Amino acid sequence: GFLSSADQKQINLAQKVTDEMIIYVPAKGEIKSSPAVMNAGQSSSGVNTESTSNSNEKSNGGQTVNLNMATKEQLQELTGIGPKKAEQILQYREEHQSFKTTDEIKEVGGIGDKTFESLKDSLSV
Repeated sequence: GFLSSADQKQINLAQKVTDEMIIYVPAKGEIKSSPAVMNAGQSSSGVNTESTSNSNEKSNGGQTVNLNMATKEQLQELTGIGPKKAEQILQYREEHQSFKTTDEIKEVGGIGDKTFESLKDSLSV
């Protein structure tokens, strides 16, 4: 359970938990400066899991989008990914449980080597 000082409103309780995931629950009144959920080894500058985040603009600001946690909106912020491709990525993720490597995105229809090359620095798993 949560500690009495935990701010449960800053956590997505419906998000699926995966192996090696780290979940940080901020205290009440704490300003959320790092993502609430990240993979082990991912820096605190990783993708914010809230769909209202503006942290991943088209230039991506040096941050990466986690293929296993990104929302449709966050995927669309990647250069060359529109609503249809974002939906295909989410469908692939659901069918295969998760992406094991960023290279695996090439298995999604319409994403080939050229598209992957332009995206690879913006992706993480």
